[in-house]
Amino acid sequence: MSIEDFRNTKTHRSGGPPPRPQSEAGEFDSVVLGIPYQIEAKIGRGGMGTVYRARQEVPNRLVALKLISGGRLDQEFQLRFKSEYEVLALMNHPNVAAVYDVGLTNSGESYFTMEYVPDSCNILEYCQGGNLSISERMNLFLQVCRGVMHAHQHAVIHRDLKPANILVHGGDPLVKIIDFGIAKQLESNELMHYQTRQGDLVGTPAYMSPEQLAGGKVLVDTRSDIYALGLILYQLATDLPPFDRKSMANMTYDACLRHFREVGPEPARERNATVSADLDAVIGKALAKDVEKRYATVEAFAADVQNILENRPVSARPRGFFYLAGKFLRRNRFRFVFSAACGAMLLAAFGLQWLHRQHQFARESAESLNDLMEAVQWTPNPNFISQGKELAALRQLEKDLNWPGREDRLKAKTHNTLGEVYFQLDQADFAIVHFKKALESDVGALDEHKTPVRIDYHLNLSRAYRAKGEVERAIAQARAAKKLIDNPAVTVQEAVVNVHLAAALSQSEEGAFEAENLLIRAIDVLRAVEGETHDDFLLGVGCLADLYQRQRKYSRAEVYYRIVLEKRPLVEGLSSPPLLSAQNNLAFCLRRQGRFDEAEALLRQSLAIRKDAFPERHPSVVRGMDSLGRLLLVTGEFEEAAALYRQIVAHLRAKGDCSGGLKMVNHLARALWAMQDYEGALAVLKDMLARCEGAANPDQRSLRTANILGQYQLECGMPRQALVTAFPFIAADDVQAPKKRLHVSRYIEARAFYEIGASDIALDLFYRLAAELTGDPMAEDELALRVHAYISLAQFAEGDRSGLPILQAYLAKIDAAENPKLVREIVQLLDNPPEPKF
Repeated sequence: MSIEDFRNTKTHRSGGPPPRPQSEAGEFDSVVLGIPYQIEAKIGRGGMGTVYRARQEVPNRLVALKLISGGRLDQEFQLRFKSEYEVLALMNHPNVAAVYDVGLTNSGESYFTMEYVPDSCNILEYCQGGNLSISERMNLFLQVCRGVMHAHQHAVIHRDLKPANILVHGGDPLVKIIDFGIAKQLESNELMHYQTRQGDLVGTPAYMSPEQLAGGKVLVDTRSDIYALGLILYQLATDLPPFDRKSMANMTYDACLRHFREVGPEPARERNATVSADLDAVIGKALAKDVEKRYATVEAFAADVQNILENRPVSARPRGFFYLAGKFLRRNRFRFVFSAACGAMLLAAFGLQWLHRQHQFARESAESLNDLMEAVQWTPNPNFISQGKELAALRQLEKDLNWPGREDRLKAKTHNTLGEVYFQLDQADFAIVHFKKALESDVGALDEHKTPVRIDYHLNLSRAYRAKGEVERAIAQARAAKKLIDNPAVTVQEAVVNVHLAAALSQSEEGAFEAENLLIRAIDVLRAVEGETHDDFLLGVGCLADLYQRQRKYSRAEVYYRIVLEKRPLVEGLSSPPLLSAQNNLAFCLRRQGRFDEAEALLRQSLAIRKDAFPERHPSVVRGMDSLGRLLLVTGEFEEAAALYRQIVAHLRAKGDCSGGLKMVNHLARALWAMQDYEGALAVLKDMLARCEGAANPDQRSLRTANILGQYQLECGMPRQALVTAFPFIAADDVQAPKKRLHVSRYIEARAFYEIGASDIALDLFYRLAAELTGDPMAEDELALRVHAYISLAQFAEGDRSGLPILQAYLAKIDAAENPKLVREIVQLLDNPPEPKF
């Protein structure tokens, strides 16, 4: 008797369902089973049942029919099986096996049919049988990633990725992912009754992530699939299972699970010396036990695999300059030979001393620098930035650019290159210096379109001025570039210039209409000529989205931001600054439309990508934390917001960034105040103001922070302290700040005098401030509303009750949440008018 016969007999004797009826040929009879398929052969067996090749009559096609084992047919399992079908039915991707049908046999057993993959074998067998190279295996693996990406975009994780569930067929190999039988729908909390019970261990332990193996309440998300993909890539790269089966042969089942959970596989390079350091690092990152240290998304993982194939830098390794340069040389080894002089220049340019000072050497060095920077698509090493090494090296290079002659094509190009490097280092002032020198040194060189190269220098200068907020200068430089286009056939370059001009115009109210028209025309040209994945097209789309956002046309802006999010990763990857910026801006638009959950999910994804791509204290990570923190303040999640801003403020304090620290401490204080930690809010504001006292530019942010502190002090019943806080900024003649912020300081001063009983002084200050404020106080100006309300209160304190009738009108307009003390005082006065104070 076979084991299967024994199991069927045992089940029947124990009262379970009888053995399935079989045909004379030994296969299950589809007529007896009551299913509209003709079963032809058994092709496999999985964890949930047996798989058969079957033929469907209408339409006429071969399918893979999966029939659940009779001994496991409890209600929960049937529901889970139905869930498998519903999840797979969402999929429509060439690398995911399609699902056709689901149903029950006459005996009540579940089955479903899926796409039949002929002449296929699992991915590991395919690679080993064909003796594929590591590069060929990585190309197959990228197909796997694309299928998993599709699943994740439908909020589905596979949770049982392994070589056996990845089939390959065809001479031009096509990957098909099968068996989403234990997939979990991330967004189906209401359907948890047919999801895996809490604590159940579902999947193949050797390919499960540590958090899956832990069970219980540990979060299992898309990064669990990334861990499994890392194990698959490990096996493809080494031809060995990730875990040594011999060393585990004598372990108990629980010990094996603990080993999988706590002990990672040996580095791939130690088991196969042909594995490159880049591939080893990429696999290691995917297999990080700490889920936060893995790739944030499958897209990021796949991007690094593609980078290895193209000899480009990977995010899993430190992106030092020499690592980037080495990648460049390997990509271009047949067309680019580094001279000894150029090598000396590169060493000197990034931290070492120059070996020569000859004029010719400087020219050769500059030429090599331009070629290298352009080909590497260089991005600064964040670790070097924090130490200032790259900036110091660039200063040294600048000194050696002073070869004889002012107008020089190579000198102009090199100044432009240095300007671009400084711009990437967020050093707009230095970038402007070099872009100007590029224009001064230009000798009228033409590009391949016979248009002046100086057009690019003007556009770069415009971009740098935009970054500094100098809008008029940015517009002027973009218009200067446009005047240089005298070849009407060069429509693409004109479109690019129009994008830059529009980007500058859109930052001014009067230029918005012209900017929109320029961008719409430019986008049409760039889409037709360059396509939707070209950087120029995406630059124009992003600018138009930004314009609509400034105009508060949030639904329009959303459409264009989503184009950037869809197409930009195909150009630069997930961690490109334009993509990260578009994510934040789209989240802002969603927030303004009241779609807070969508905005929060997007910002959390963006922050995960930033943390994945950059060091912990990189400016991009800080920006991501700030964006998420601002949303959390709006949605009332104050504790998490406070935790984020504590980290940011601590980092900026250590960095000595006074301006950034003032900006962020305001948000931290707001969160603490909302949590009713009034002392904490006052303390962090005072501390940051004290740290920034005597800074070169106390500027607007110091004034804003002082205003917040002063208003909190007033609300805490500390008018004298508020007066001390506000007075230095009111008295200073050199504070360059918007009038509105100075008005707030003067309001704090007047209100402080009012609350300490000096109503005559307060009334005089309020009158003067009211004269400076314009507009109807009963309309939109909240500050004017408060000033006039306090004028009425102060008049009453002086014995003049003429202002009382309008206090009732003010009360209906004043924001009680922002001005609780004023509202209480007006209500008390109206309910029980007291005698005059004097």
